[in-house]
Amino acid sequence: MTRPAAKNTRSRSRRSLLAGLAGLAALAVTIVLLFSQFKLRDGRPDFRDLTLHDVHGRAVQLRDFQGRPLVLHFFRSGCPECWAMAPVLAATGEELDDELRIVRVSLDLLPDEEGHCEIGETDSDTATTNDAAEPKDMRYPVLFDRTGDCTVALIGHEAPVHVVFDSETRLLRRFAGPRTATGLQSIFQACLKEDQERQNL
Repeated sequence: MTRPAAKNTRSRSRRSLLAGLAGLAALAVTIVLLFSQFKLRDGRPDFRDLTLHDVHGRAVQLRDFQGRPLVLHFFRSGCPECWAMAPVLAATGEELDDELRIVRVSLDLLPDEEGHCEIGETDSDTATTNDAAEPKDMRYPVLFDRTGDCTVALIGHEAPVHVVFDSETRLLRRFAGPRTATGLQSIFQACLKEDQERQNL
């Protein structure tokens, strides 16, 4: 009497396994297709041409930040975890201010999972909301991803997300979610060390 139940259990487990494998395969295909749009540099995707925009709509490419390691901090104004990270990022960045550059990337012009945008499309809307949402202890520049290309390429939609590049804009690290000041500083220092090692090659 228990054999049909055991067979059904095995069947469900097999279907779950196949579904999991299919999901992994789809993710792998997505990553391959995503990275295939970029030129390769040293065997890795070249992100230097990714473009963001300042509050006035002027285009800024990642290559414009070459010379020092770069940290992109992806955030949304309506994200509590992003707000919680603001003082942590400010304190950590102040300790390493001479060694790396931090730029905040606002996702407020992009629709969230429910299709809503935090702010409008006009420069005045952007400037007003940016001023209102600016933490008092945050002094880093804010750029906007108006097209979503940068967010998709660097998987920045899981805000807060940090993406670290070396001094030649080669990808070093990407990590999502909040961090303590100690944890964030440890990651940044490891990235600075790796950047120095790359320069010495």
